[in-house]
Order: sequence, then structure tokens, then C-alpha cells
Amino acid sequence: MSSDLNLSKEEIEALQAGIADGSIASGAGVMPDGVIAPWSFDSGDEREFGDLHALHMLNERIARGMRQVFQPMLRVAPKVDCGLTSLESFGSYSEGFEDFLSLTIVRMEPLRGNGLVVMKPDLIGTIVDAYYGGRGEAPATRASEFTAAEDRVQQSLLGRLFAQLDAAWADIFHLQFSRISSESHPQFLSFLETNDMVVVTRFLLHLPRGGTSAIDVVYPLNALKPLLPLLRLRIITEQSETDPGWKGRLKSALLDVELPVRSILAEPTMSMRAIMALKVGDVVPIHVPEELHMLVEKTTFGVGSPGEANGNAALKIRTIARPRATTNR
Repeated sequence: MSSDLNLSKEEIEALQAGIADGSIASGAGVMPDGVIAPWSFDSGDEREFGDLHALHMLNERIARGMRQVFQPMLRVAPKVDCGLTSLESFGSYSEGFEDFLSLTIVRMEPLRGNGLVVMKPDLIGTIVDAYYGGRGEAPATRASEFTAAEDRVQQSLLGRLFAQLDAAWADIFHLQFSRISSESHPQFLSFLETNDMVVVTRFLLHLPRGGTSAIDVVYPLNALKPLLPLLRLRIITEQSETDPGWKGRLKSALLDVELPVRSILAEPTMSMRAIMALKVGDVVPIHVPEELHMLVEKTTFGVGSPGEANGNAALKIRTIARPRATTNR
């Protein structure tokens, strides 16, 4: 069988042939190991994540600001992409930690709970090399601790990053980010319990010598819950904002739309017997009222009197009526 998750053409044909000749039972399926338990989609913290897609718009703003964070240190304007936003337990997230990382616990005043900024040591080494005049290359070998120069660069980098986070969040809620402590070995990190849910926002920095490096900003879900209504409101506000120029063009186009305008001179009534008896040459008497309604579609727009203008029947508007629906005619 092929190594990927997709069946090859030959495998599909063999499967179809097996089902056709009865050697493979259709509908048998595969029973997974373990006990199957019911799951309610409207219970648990995960339901809140439906509102957190507003963070994607926020992260795009942060990603643009990150260029200003790294440009003075890398001496180039790097490209920063907004990565995926994921919701998972801290235990699941921290399983991917390497033995040596830049881990910074962050205060997010006035929220209850702290955040976490995670960067790889190769990124720190690359920034230090570029900052001190090098070509922006990570060291070939790594020690198990950051050097004094790397610590100083990290502090400067984090200060710039916190300023961008403050500015990006300001449109939603005034948060102030600041460093509490740093750790380079995950086993000594005191942050959250393994079953606590976290929102992981990832940013991908394109390095000057090629490749990318991830910067993760991690928020405890419980800390973000008070801000969920504000995040939802931000989505509605941004969706309702329109370009004034576009509104003007739309208004102009709507005003140029041609609408049928009519006025009904008379609506005489006749019995079915009289209608069936009509023949060519008969005269049907009508009474033209002194005032006629001018209709736009089926709405009365004005009232006027019938007359003539330039040899054509015309209607002289005497009053403009407040638009109101009329009966179908």
C-alpha cells in the first residue's frame, strides 16, 4: 500500500473488485481501539473557540508590526506571516518543546492569567549575529544556555514585541504586556497545568539567509474569555465598515437606475355580460378624475392633475406624497 493517506489508482481498483466479487464485505468498516463515548458539541471550553477567529485579524496586525520589531536587529525588513491559531491543551502543545528554548512568561494586565512567548534559540543566535555585523547566520553549535549578548538582545526584542502587542490589542481592549520571567529549559517552566486549554497564535519570520522561524504567543483560554464579546464585536464592526468612495459610487449607480413611472387615468367596471357583448365600434364610457396618482412601481410618489404638454398627455405634479405601498394593479 502507498505510504501516504491517499489510495493509488491500482489500490482503488483492487478494492472495487473485491467488493464486487464479495471477497471484501462492504460496510464492515474498521472499529477503533477503545470505548466510543458520546460527545456534545455545545459543551466544554472548545465551543468558545468559534469566537476566537477574530484573533486572526488581530494577528495580521501584529504580523505587520513585527517587521518593525526585527528590522533594526536583522538590518533588513523581514517578511512576517500570520500562522495558524490553534486551541489545545498546554500539555499537548508543550509535547513539541525542544530541550532548549526561549520561554518568556508574560503579564497581560489587567487580565487574570499570564501569557507565554516561545522562540527557538537559532532565531536568537541569528538576530545576535546580524545585530553585531554578521551575515545573520545561526551558530553552527549551540550551548545549553544563552550568552550574555543573547540575553541582552532577547530583552530588547521582547520590549519591542510587547509594544506591538499593546498597540494591536488597543482597538479591542487596553492590555499591557510585560515580562515576568524567562526560562530556557522547558522542564523548569512553571506556567500552566497540562490539561489547561491555551490559544496558540503563531507567526512565521522569514530569515535573511533563507528559512523561517516560528514565534508563538500563547494565551490561556480562561484569560481570554472575558474578551470574547469584544472580539465578536470587533468582527461585526470591521465587517460593517465600508469604503466611503465605494458608498458614493454605489449611491450614484442606484440613482441612475430607471424605474417605471405610470398614472392610471381610469378603471371603469363592467359586468361580465356587458364585456362578453362588446363588439368593434362600441364606446366604453370612462371618467377621468381631477387628481391622478403617479406610481413608481407600486408605490404612490405624487399626486397631480392630467393635462397636455408639447402635444403629449402629461401629469402636473401638485403634491409629493410620502411613499406608501398600493394594491397590485
